[in-house]
Amino acid sequence: MSAYSDFVDRLLIRHRLGDLLRRIHVREGSEWEIKSRIDQASDDLMLGGGRIADPAMVHCVRAGLYYLYDDLGPARDVIKMQTDPMSCYWMAMIYRRENEVSLARQLLDRIYFNPCANAIHRRVGEKYDLYARQLNWDPYLFLNQCEQLKFGMVELEPELRDIQNIEWTVCFEYCWNQALEA
Repeated sequence: MSAYSDFVDRLLIRHRLGDLLRRIHVREGSEWEIKSRIDQASDDLMLGGGRIADPAMVHCVRAGLYYLYDDLGPARDVIKMQTDPMSCYWMAMIYRRENEVSLARQLLDRIYFNPCANAIHRRVGEKYDLYARQLNWDPYLFLNQCEQLKFGMVELEPELRDIQNIEWTVCFEYCWNQALEA
């Protein structure tokens, strides 16, 4: 596991307790105090004074923190001008949670390489046979299952929440490690 800054560690406490990412579809976050703390945090505070290696990944880290607390509007605003594959993937994740399926698909179509795909596939496949049978991580399959939940397949919800948590954790760890110089 990555060693995060004190600022990020404090924000991750509730995630480690299983208290966050409980909803698959979100319209608006309600953690205004947390949003304000993320808004006001400088990159230096957020990264614990570490030297920035990749500014795009710093944006992804900040977007990931907003996403974790269901603040999808600010998450989208942070990365909307970024064009790298990870930023596009975060945007697709955001649109999926906003239940904007067609926009999520369009973004997934633009991603030529997701550096987190193998790790997500491995971790999700260890728990769920449907995903283990796939050749690689299939974000379209996950997107389609999230859409099925919207139309009443509520038995999928616990599994989808778990997969969403795995996906967030893998993507956030990757972006954190890429954001900072070694």
